[in-house]
Amino acid sequence: MKLRHAFAAIACLMLTPAAALAQDEEEVVITGTRLRDAVRDFVGAVTVETGGDDQVARWDGRVCPGVIGMAPTQAQAVVDRVAMHALDLGLQVGEPGCAANLLVIFTRDSDTVARELVAQHRRALGYYDGDGNTRGRAALTDFAETSRPVRWWHVANTADESGFIIQDSDITGAPPPTVQGPPGGSRINRATQQVFSRVIVIVDADRVTGARVGTIADYVSMAALAQLDPDADTTQWPTILNAFRAGVPEDEIVLTEWDVSYLRGLYGADGNRSGGSQRRAIQRAVVEGGE
Repeated sequence: MKLRHAFAAIACLMLTPAAALAQDEEEVVITGTRLRDAVRDFVGAVTVETGGDDQVARWDGRVCPGVIGMAPTQAQAVVDRVAMHALDLGLQVGEPGCAANLLVIFTRDSDTVARELVAQHRRALGYYDGDGNTRGRAALTDFAETSRPVRWWHVANTADESGFIIQDSDITGAPPPTVQGPPGGSRINRATQQVFSRVIVIVDADRVTGARVGTIADYVSMAALAQLDPDADTTQWPTILNAFRAGVPEDEIVLTEWDVSYLRGLYGADGNRSGGSQRRAIQRAVVEGGE
């Protein structure tokens, strides 16, 4: 894939857990406790907040997935799979031809693509103040310099409780002035929430060799619909995030019950709560899905 194709697209962007059979009431309690502990550790390991607002970001409104670097039939299969998962979460999916705000780049040289994107399109990646809320410059350097089968980068905006964007970012020009939304918030609910404005996922074709399109598409969906820690060690939990780790069988691997419950918990939580409150809502969803 030519880098100019990726750059042109960037410019347009604004296992169920194994549980022993219960033999008596005491064992049920122990199993449930272990499940809750495991879920708490899983959610704590993979979840990251956006910027300094101590809130977990998510999509709010329309998602338009786009894929470049794949054959049309395969690309459409990935788009359809991502769209299916987005619809399951209650999101709207853009019509064919919409301007992509979730861009998936397939390439055989992801290291070069990532470095060049960061070097030439910093504003699109939220590098400067006013260009969006991200995990910060150190994380962006990690995105550019760390070789992975799949890497991702999320840019979010601050919105009020209704989803109205309070501070937007325009990557084609100067950032617009901050717009004050209606007052709100309390000690429990905040007046703001974090919503994704654009997400980039880069898949290294050579590093995912042998994986089926469905596996790749589900992995991309998990990485794009939630902002996850790419350095989290997830080997002890049943998640698709283990799909491209050494030693994992290359049969069909799809979103697990934990993954689906994680996403439903994220999107079912109140977006204007604190990150801790959102994490607890996700934990409850995964526990309920695993019981």
